[in-house]
Amino acid sequence: MSNIRRPLETSVDTHGKTTQLPAKVPPFSGAISDQEHQQLQRHLRQCETGRRPSTPLITALLKRKIFGARVLDTVQVCDAVTGGSVVSYTIDGGPERSGLLVHRARPGVGGGVIPVSSVLGATLIGMRAGEEAPLLCEDGTTATLCVSHVSPAA
Repeated sequence: MSNIRRPLETSVDTHGKTTQLPAKVPPFSGAISDQEHQQLQRHLRQCETGRRPSTPLITALLKRKIFGARVLDTVQVCDAVTGGSVVSYTIDGGPERSGLLVHRARPGVGGGVIPVSSVLGATLIGMRAGEEAPLLCEDGTTATLCVSHVSPAA
């Protein structure tokens, strides 16, 4: 799926703002904990109210995660990406990268930190080791994101 331009579909947020998303990108249907679900809702509220820098794409990705997830009281899956976990992944079969997924990224934090409120972070949350997903790009293209390993949150 590397850099494939796909037809676009329009998504409208609660404030009437429209977002163009690639069509045929499947909604998220994985399981996340109630705590992760609440954190994603908090990120979405902050994006929609302007309390957090955001783009329409990030807002739309967060909505897809929130509305598509199966919410469980607890998720005892050690290979699921959650806030606080270290995840190893590849993009379009490139070199393996890794980072700490965080709900509260501090300004100026160096490499190796992936904010959940980024396109990459919003895509990774809830994925499991061995899973692939389309990574949406701001220009309407997609890349293939593959999770190779997850170290659970401490």
